[in-house]
Amino acid sequence: MAKIFVGIVIYENSIFQIERLIRSIAYQSDCNDSVTIQFRANDSRDYTESLNAIAKNIKSCNNIQIASPISGKNIGFGAAHNNLASIALSAGADLYLGLNPDGMLHHRAIHELLLAWSAAPSDTLLELRQFPEEHPKVYDCVTGETAWCSGAAFAMAPNRFIDLGGFDERLFMYCEDVDLSWRVRASGGHCRVAYSSLFLHDLSDGRTSTKTRIQMLRSGRFLGWKWRIGELERSCDEQMRTLGFHDPTASDLSDETWRVGYERSVIDRVCKHRSAFDFSVMRW
Repeated sequence: MAKIFVGIVIYENSIFQIERLIRSIAYQSDCNDSVTIQFRANDSRDYTESLNAIAKNIKSCNNIQIASPISGKNIGFGAAHNNLASIALSAGADLYLGLNPDGMLHHRAIHELLLAWSAAPSDTLLELRQFPEEHPKVYDCVTGETAWCSGAAFAMAPNRFIDLGGFDERLFMYCEDVDLSWRVRASGGHCRVAYSSLFLHDLSDGRTSTKTRIQMLRSGRFLGWKWRIGELERSCDEQMRTLGFHDPTASDLSDETWRVGYERSVIDRVCKHRSAFDFSVMRW
């Protein structure tokens, strides 16, 4: 029986979304494994009362525990998951499952995820397949091998995640999943889509706003700088200028110790497609 630790980072999410996700975890079929759910609120709100009320209304046949939520200032998506993964490791979890709060699991998602996990090498980062709007990046239909794994719904052994350094906390939001995926592959590991493990991901969150676009471009520029991909760095910089944004943190990109030390051949192998935020050959 596997010990699964589910980490969920909240930032001003509705109670409806939170309850919907918890119910989707609680009502998993063919899952007799131990599941702990831990929330990290980046909006400084105390969700304890709401989570207790949700737990009372859920009749689960699974071995599920909802831990007391952690609340604090907004430390960023990656840093929050690093915090939760460290707790998972201390708790002796076999698998860390990071989920966005704006989605929910198919009723067989954990069962199918464990099948994919058991068949994969120990140094594998797994992505649950998003639906109904599936991510268009290419993956091998037999092995699930892919160029990078989305952070919306991902899984990895917590000891391996921590050994790799987790998410780069200098990436406050966006591209931290691409960076982690590249480090996994550069170190000889694997990125795979668990294509039978489904996660409904709600994308109606205003990602086309200028503010969101600028944050994505800032992260993309840092990713390009860190991995010595000049064309990505320049492209993001130019797009920010087109939007009329001057980034005062641009001058901070000077500490060479922040950049990867991989050989050029390794960088070119794991970062073959690195424009327009695709980072992969696309299927459509």
